Parts: sequence; structure tokens; C-alpha cells
Amino acid sequence: MPATWTDDTGDLWHLNYKINTDFRGFNFKLHVRGANEAAARAIAIRLGLRMLNVLPLDAEIVMATLNKDDSDRDSRMVPDVFGPGLYVAPSPATPPSVFDNSRTCLNFRLEHSAGSGITRKWAPLPDVPVSAQALTTAIAGMQGIAAGPTDAPGAAASWFLEMKNFIQDIAFSTQAIKSGHAPGGPFKYATFVNAYVMRVDVKRGARVFA
Repeated sequence: MPATWTDDTGDLWHLNYKINTDFRGFNFKLHVRGANEAAARAIAIRLGLRMLNVLPLDAEIVMATLNKDDSDRDSRMVPDVFGPGLYVAPSPATPPSVFDNSRTCLNFRLEHSAGSGITRKWAPLPDVPVSAQALTTAIAGMQGIAAGPTDAPGAAASWFLEMKNFIQDIAFSTQAIKSGHAPGGPFKYATFVNAYVMRVDVKRGARVFA
């Protein structure tokens, strides 16, 4: 499939989230192009709220920032999404919502219009939706993504649908950026067209964020 990266000289934003468990910290980064700061912030908040709704109670977003792609120190906090996870396991799970293992993650692939794709690892996962190193309910692939999910953050009927909505919103609201451009300079991007959950995997993580 021929590459179809698109040239752009407009605004590019980095969305950065720092997630803690008692044992490890995890970074999760996304890119948004062609939006002013208010629009980019709205996307950062919505995606952050989707994160909270798939995180267990004993994990938390400790920092979220919005950075313009330039060499200035112009990071802006997104405090709307700070706090512990909101997922509560169905009764009679005890305790009600804990992570499986601090390194257990969900590996998913986002395919883009330039003919390839990128892999993302999301961690931590709640214990209840995971068994024997797999999800207890499969999440169907999403092909030909042309819109975001209709459910608002927290409105889906299950954790699996919340996670599907989260991945679909990433695919709709963010872009793949080709590496190698200078900060603040022209860049190449591609839109995401398909998304697939691959497997339950392991993410290394780092020290807990202070």
C-alpha cells in the first residue's frame, strides 16, 4: 500500500498522561493536529475521562499536560482528569476494583492512512476483565473509523465497551505523526482508519511518579 503522509505546517499538540500504581508509573502520549488550544484541551479532557473509566480504583492519573509542538517551555496542565480510576467491578468481586498486575497491559494496533500502523500499550488493567492472560470478553475490531463513539465517558454498559470507546476515540481524535520533524516546524501526519485489540501483554513502566 503506497504511503500517503500529509504535509502540515499548522498547530500540533502533544497530550501527555502520567498514571501511577503503587508499584509502577506509566506514560501515555498522543498527538493532535490542526486544533487551537481550546479544542486540543477538550480532546485531552475527554480522552482523560475515558482513561479514568477503564482504570481501577487503585490506579490514578497523577498528571496530564498539553504541550504545543515547539521548543518553548509552554506545557499546560489538564487538571480536569487528575484522580483515581473510576472502574468498579461488578458484585460480588472483592475487593471491588484492583489492578491485575502493575505491568499487565492491553496491546492494540492503530492502522493509518499512510499504509502502516502503530502499537499502543495501555496499563494498568483491572483484575476482573482479565483471566489467563486474556480478556474475558473479546473487543471487536473497528474498521473504517469515521466518527467517535456515541457513548460519553462513563456511559457504556461494561468495561469492555468503555475500552472500545476509548480506543475508537483515540483513533478518531488523534493522528499518527511521522518522526523526524524539527520542533515547531513542518511535519507529516496520517489519520487512523482501523483499530484492533491484539492481546493482553506486558508494559515495563517506570518508577512511580512523585
